[in-house]
Amino acid sequence: MSQRKQSVFLALAALLGVIIFFLDIALIQISGPEKNSVILHFTSLEATGVSIAQPFFYYLIMIFDAIIVALCIYTILGFRNRPKQIKLCRGIIFLIVLLIGSMFLLTDKLKGQFIGSTIFYLYALYVPIVMLVLVFLAIQGISADEKLVRSADRLR
Repeated sequence: MSQRKQSVFLALAALLGVIIFFLDIALIQISGPEKNSVILHFTSLEATGVSIAQPFFYYLIMIFDAIIVALCIYTILGFRNRPKQIKLCRGIIFLIVLLIGSMFLLTDKLKGQFIGSTIFYLYALYVPIVMLVLVFLAIQGISADEKLVRSADRLR
C-alpha cells in the first residue's frame, strides 16, 4: 500500500536527494600567503584566487542523485508489486553507494590539485548516508509486508 511506513522512508530519501542540491560538499583551504579556498557546491564549483577545471566526477554525482530521486518516487508508485519494490530499493542502495564514492573521489581529486591543502567535509557528504539508512528501512518494511501477505495467502 502507498500509505505504509516504507513509502514515508522512500519519500524522505527522495526529499533529501532534492535538498542535497542546495548544500555544500566540501571546503578546500589552500595553504599559502593568500587565503585561497575552493568551495564545492553540489551544483557549482566556487574558487577564490585559483582557477580549476571541473572534473568528470562533478557531473557524475548530479546524475546519480537525479536517478536516485526518480527511482525513489517510482518505487513509491509501484506499491502493488512488492518484490519489484525490493529490487528497486537494492538498486537505489547501490546508486547511493556510488554517489558517496563519487563525492569522495571528487573531493580527493580537487584536493590533489593543490599541494598542502586542507579539506573540510560539509553537510552534503553526510546526507547520502542518511538516505542509505532510510532506503534500508524501506526494504525492511516492504519485506515485512510481503511476509504478511504470504502468510495470509497460506491461511486461505
